[in-house]
Amino acid sequence: MLNQSDIPNTFCPAKWDELIVNYQHNYVYSCCKATPIVFVNNYKDIIRDQKLNLLNGVQDKSCNYCWKVENNNKPSRRQSYLQKFDYREFDLYRNIDKSVKSLEINLGNTCNMQCIYCNPKFSSQWEDDIRHKKYPVFTDRYVYEISDKKDIRSIMISNYEIIKKENPSSIVILGGEPLLNKYFWEIADSLTDISLSLSTNFNCDRAVVQRLIDLEKKNNINLELCVSIDCTATLATFNRLGIDYNQFVENVRYFATHCRANTIIISSLMTAITILDIENFIIFLESLQALFPDKTFINSFHACVVPKIQSFNSIPDHTRQALLHKIKNFGAKIKLQGIDNIISYLESSKFDIGLHKQLTQFINEWESRKQITLDKQYREQLCL
Repeated sequence: MLNQSDIPNTFCPAKWDELIVNYQHNYVYSCCKATPIVFVNNYKDIIRDQKLNLLNGVQDKSCNYCWKVENNNKPSRRQSYLQKFDYREFDLYRNIDKSVKSLEINLGNTCNMQCIYCNPKFSSQWEDDIRHKKYPVFTDRYVYEISDKKDIRSIMISNYEIIKKENPSSIVILGGEPLLNKYFWEIADSLTDISLSLSTNFNCDRAVVQRLIDLEKKNNINLELCVSIDCTATLATFNRLGIDYNQFVENVRYFATHCRANTIIISSLMTAITILDIENFIIFLESLQALFPDKTFINSFHACVVPKIQSFNSIPDHTRQALLHKIKNFGAKIKLQGIDNIISYLESSKFDIGLHKQLTQFINEWESRKQITLDKQYREQLCL
């Protein structure tokens, strides 16, 4: 029987099991930690070469993230993956054309919102704004660069047949707002009897939500919906420019009422601004769970690292301490996934006056361009 010592010490199942394709920029990579590589005609040859390296004991450079972690004697994602790997299946992985288990497709940056912490790579609204006039932000200037885009239609057609042959058990679709991207529906309408994970801001008409529900039932799709929201009411409209907050809430409720899915993921990015509303936001999350006791709402919190000016390092010390006290003593009625990491980031981050000055400059520019104002209570908390 095969065991770990019988396989190359560079092997990683994720190179075979996971595939991520970005149509807009012709990127392809395997697993979330791998280095994206531009492909010309199709992605297959690039991935084949990488697999051969791992089978032949070569540390392929696309996996540099894990190699660096391991060189520092830290546990890498590759090692974590191997701990769960059934070595009796290794012979299947000698086949470099083995079908993937999970396929992630990034459709591009077509979006109807401009979230204050986002950038042109993920929002066409941001791209248009930057093309009109650059923002005078220094620390995060590279975040706001505009990347060259490809003809997504021609790239998608040339590679979609190859992707269909992969026959993955699950597909993830994201990129801007997929529900407003016609290419999402081209792909989704062709899927049957499969698990589909969709990342959306749900800032759309009811008819679009209904179409998604119809697709789920008609094509027998096991749908996992990941909805992005991180604050409520007036702060949401300041941070997520273009959102109809009331429509968003109604869309979530409508979907929960009529969908087959039992689980809905609420993904939330806590920035120096959005975290100021965390108490109201948790109450909102609790209300959803109370309204739909037969559904499971998974609240996934993430701490903002980029852009740096909106990280917790821009929060004044007295406000950070007040937030920590509030979070630790709130007594939430539901499990808040990732809240411990938020607490850890708040406790370990240190106020950076330089980042705070740039955040102030950025918010003033944002207010001037968008003709909106951050509520007085939030400005005072951030000492703006």
